Amino acid sequence: MKLAENTIPTNVIKTMLSILTVTELIESIVNNGKTVTLYGQPFTNRKGEPILLDAQTFKSIGIGFFADRNNVYGLTYTRKSNSQKIYLTPIKNVDIDTFQSLSLYYAKDANQYYYAQGGKIIKEKNLVLFKDDYLNNKYPDRTTTNQWISEIALGNEFVYVRGRKLKNADPKTFRRPQQFYFTDKNSVYFKNGPSIKPILGVDMNSLIFFSKGFGTDKHKHLYAHESKQELTTYDFEFYRDDFEKLRGTISNDYWWYKMESGEVTKS
Repeated sequence: MKLAENTIPTNVIKTMLSILTVTELIESIVNNGKTVTLYGQPFTNRKGEPILLDAQTFKSIGIGFFADRNNVYGLTYTRKSNSQKIYLTPIKNVDIDTFQSLSLYYAKDANQYYYAQGGKIIKEKNLVLFKDDYLNNKYPDRTTTNQWISEIALGNEFVYVRGRKLKNADPKTFRRPQQFYFTDKNSVYFKNGPSIKPILGVDMNSLIFFSKGFGTDKHKHLYAHESKQELTTYDFEFYRDDFEKLRGTISNDYWWYKMESGEVTKS
């Protein structure tokens, strides 16, 4: 099966390598007019049960979605260790006449939005793909690609990560200042693999990030917040260069300066 022309930004495919590239996966689909198979086997649902597809009308919509005369399907492709799992999820109540792919993972019709993996329905009137400041600054020639492959989207009231609401996140101020951290006006979020979770107890008024990608508030660094660990001599030495560079530009109330002065004991 070949993709429609202009479906994918020109430099996207080169950045998407895994066990099998996405294009190789698509090209491994065989439609003989009677059956549709992937690697010689019928498509299955999440439970591993075969899905009966209508071969005469089966087509790709972008990369993350497929359709036949019966349904629109979201494609899920996951990889763990040396194994991979690929399946389709039928999506109910799709307006097929207005359905269109927005990116690798997101799509919309006249009524709502969709996330490919798991066939999730997002009941939003307006959804925009996340502009990743961290990736755009690091790879300025790939801004279209970075947005097209993002697993994050912003609604009017909610932030969506992999098609699910990120609890209490504010879409209007949601940003990614560093590789492993996101922020909004209320919280800092730690990115661990595909998951993004809030770090509790951070003082947002004193939050700063260092050039190495680490961050801190005046009480302790973000990893200590996230892991609920107390500060140690190792922390003092590890962050020495960062705080030395900032000396005089930030308050002496930060934990490192207090450890230096002896106000906070090094354990």
